[in-house]
Amino acid sequence: MDVWANKMRDGNGRFVKGHKAYPIAKEIRSKRMRGQGNPICGMSGEKSPAWKGGSFLKNGYRLIYVGNNKYELEHRVIASRALGRPLRRGECVHHIDGNTVSNRNSNLLVCTQKYHMKLERKMAYLYKQEKFGRILQ
Repeated sequence: MDVWANKMRDGNGRFVKGHKAYPIAKEIRSKRMRGQGNPICGMSGEKSPAWKGGSFLKNGYRLIYVGNNKYELEHRVIASRALGRPLRRGECVHHIDGNTVSNRNSNLLVCTQKYHMKLERKMAYLYKQEKFGRILQ
């Protein structure tokens, strides 16, 4: 064992509290953190070789990369492009068929939050009626 290893451990071979790290390891660690010698360091987004298209699923909804290191819900982006304006505060995008990954224009409905909740309650009621019949009445 070298001198540094002896200072790191006590007589029983356990690490001593507050020991100093190897000076060489510290230098390597700081270089690794800065990315020196790493050819893809500083490459992010579309420039990175690990880029996979900029979309992923989260909580059942597809998020897409819109630039400037920002992701947005795909159905909201599609709805705002179809309207030709950004969605207003209080506007929701409803998936007509209930499939949150199906983001076709024909499957999206822009409505207020109040109307959206009314729609969801009505659809849940109709679903229960269809599945369980007249038991619910």
